[in-house]
Amino acid sequence: MLPISSLLGSVSSFFFVLLSFLFVLTVVVFVHELGHFLVARWCGVRVKTFSIGFGREVFGFNDRYGTRWRVSWIPLGGYVKFMDDENAASAPSSEALARMMLELQDMGCHNINLVTPEHVVPQILEALPFAVERGLQLPIVYNTGAYDALESLHLLDGIVDIYMPDFKFWDRELSLKYLRARDYPEVARAAIREMHRQVGDLVIGGDGLARRGLLVRHLVMPGGIAGTREIMRFLAEEISKDTYVNVMDQYYPAGRVSRERFFEINRRITRAEYDEAVRAALEAGLHRLDQPRRLAPVI
Repeated sequence: MLPISSLLGSVSSFFFVLLSFLFVLTVVVFVHELGHFLVARWCGVRVKTFSIGFGREVFGFNDRYGTRWRVSWIPLGGYVKFMDDENAASAPSSEALARMMLELQDMGCHNINLVTPEHVVPQILEALPFAVERGLQLPIVYNTGAYDALESLHLLDGIVDIYMPDFKFWDRELSLKYLRARDYPEVARAAIREMHRQVGDLVIGGDGLARRGLLVRHLVMPGGIAGTREIMRFLAEEISKDTYVNVMDQYYPAGRVSRERFFEINRRITRAEYDEAVRAALEAGLHRLDQPRRLAPVI
């Protein structure tokens, strides 16, 4: 058996480590949330609550802007709650999301464009009945990088009007290098097949606005590393020769791309590279191409 003194020492050490961890966590959370708070103030967004910890308030005060500063019983994190937020996570309720859609319709927007939305598909499905009951008539656009699970897409069958995926890379190893997802090409192919099964080729109304269907975007990369020719052949042979394709020229180096890292894409594309991408699409049999009016200059 351990001596009483050793046992007490172990217990004391445990509580010291625990309290030290909670103190450090509290400081880190405070600095992190303070950043949210300062940006909100700078942008003119009213902050309702600045809380360190969760649960019942231990003490707090209101500043001259009406923000409630509080410390709560459970010091495991914290949050900034903005005015009109539905909850501390700043996540709108289904009814609030439906109201946003209706407000966009009232403003004259042409569609409800959901950008990279797979992680909130359940919330979207909860909100849409409220919006439709209140008069929503706009097309629903699912705007994505095509790295979507089929399970999510199956839930959207009959819901989404327009799918707008990017097809970024064809090669598995390059997908791993640039996207950190070796399985991106096969996931994207399966997703685009399912999207086309649901909505078919893109239908454009007399006013020039898309009504329903699939629109695939492809960003031309320096040196042709995206695998443009293979992607265009896939779209023509396995999806439809009537697939509407936006061949994009706007790549520019950013983020971690530099002369030292990813140097091979540390430039804009050339006119010849873009023309080759368009040629690859036409030679594959695609004919509905959305092209930019002019190519950005090479940097």
